[in-house]
Amino acid sequence: MTHSNIRRKLASTQHGFSLIESLVALAIFATSVVIGLDTLSNGLKQVTMLEDRHLASSLANNMAHQWYLFEPSNVPETLDTKFANRDWKIINTQETIAQTNLTKLTISVYPESEDILSGAETTKLTSTQGKLLNAPLHELTLILKRAL
Repeated sequence: MTHSNIRRKLASTQHGFSLIESLVALAIFATSVVIGLDTLSNGLKQVTMLEDRHLASSLANNMAHQWYLFEPSNVPETLDTKFANRDWKIINTQETIAQTNLTKLTISVYPESEDILSGAETTKLTSTQGKLLNAPLHELTLILKRAL
């Protein structure tokens, strides 16, 4: 084979990608980017929800310590507070267990929101500012022995 024949063969073969191949590669890349962004978005929502639940748990535990440290009559039944740049409502209920010297204390922590959640997640509980409250993020129940 001569040098000129090799050049003719190389010139006649295709170089690069066709339009169809480029479009298919672009479609695959775009699909993987969309899937990756959706996964990232869901992960961020989960992290935010876990952070809210952790904050609600901390608020409930702080309120439980107030029950231990102070007389139950000095702990407010409802408390609107701001914690971690969020508005919260804490509802304390106290119930005496019949024929015992035990008291059942329930601490419910609600995030206050101006947004109304859809479906079963919304509770028809209104705060003092008139905002609807979501379902409680954390509820803590304690059984305490009352002083005689």
